[in-house]
Amino acid sequence: MRGRVAALTTSLFSSKLRVSVRTAGDDARIQGFVVTLDEGVVYRAQAGFIAEDDKIVYEHAAAPGNHVVGIEIERQDTRGASFRTWQVSRFAIQIPERKTLEASVRVEDDSDMADDFPDDKDGEYELGVRLRAKVVE
Repeated sequence: MRGRVAALTTSLFSSKLRVSVRTAGDDARIQGFVVTLDEGVVYRAQAGFIAEDDKIVYEHAAAPGNHVVGIEIERQDTRGASFRTWQVSRFAIQIPERKTLEASVRVEDDSDMADDFPDDKDGEYELGVRLRAKVVE
């Protein structure tokens, strides 16, 4: 059924959405990573997902107009398994007619909670998720 829906969508719409991801963070290990489009899951990564360079995780025909791209991420610090974060981000985008919109997602983790908190009872989680949208075709 999904295959037929995908084929129908491709034949109906000449607009496209391409989602690429890049991750950064020396001590962060991704345990869960999900990309959604209008509340529907379009990509689910395996635990340990890494994208040191831009990795295309979704590219498909889409209806032109307003949509919402969601990023759901769970990470664990390698310096202490009990130090984890969860974050859900949603971004409104507009896909132009007969064009490809590239949504470049950047996930950066500069947390020091697992390193600092056990020693001096003071630490910080710092997880950033950004999306840059650009018409490329």
